[in-house]
Amino acid sequence: MSFKPVCLAIFGLLLSGLIGCRPPVPEDPFTGLQGEWEVASLQHEGQTTGADALKRLSISIRKDRFQMLEKKASALQPGGQTFDISIAEEYVLQVDPSKNPAEMQLVYPMGDKQGQLRRAIYAIEATQLNICAAEVGKPAPTEFAVDDKPGWSLYVLRRRE
Repeated sequence: MSFKPVCLAIFGLLLSGLIGCRPPVPEDPFTGLQGEWEVASLQHEGQTTGADALKRLSISIRKDRFQMLEKKASALQPGGQTFDISIAEEYVLQVDPSKNPAEMQLVYPMGDKQGQLRRAIYAIEATQLNICAAEVGKPAPTEFAVDDKPGWSLYVLRRRE
């Protein structure tokens, strides 16, 4: 066997090995968070939000924007009641799904709290998203429980279909 075919064979093997060893394309860290969510439950420092208040709340996550929307009844119109939807809270999301539990920072994009952040942890389980967030300036929660935890809020969200 001559030298040239052996070199070509080795080069071919090396090239095919390099093509198969490309670094993986990083997954979008917001995958799984995107969409419309209903608030199934909300607890703050052990206090549970009532069912009527929960029905007026929803969460929208679009790219890196997290909005808590609140539906408020407006004046009765002929034919029934109408609702206005306003943004109750808005944040820019920063997430790190590689941590255990996954970490989230909710940064206020404007207003009196502009630039301030709430540290949180989160877990996605099928069609449910759990978020446990601390108040501004406090360390991130370490578990998904808020009983007797000053400044912690636990959100249980269900994906809208």
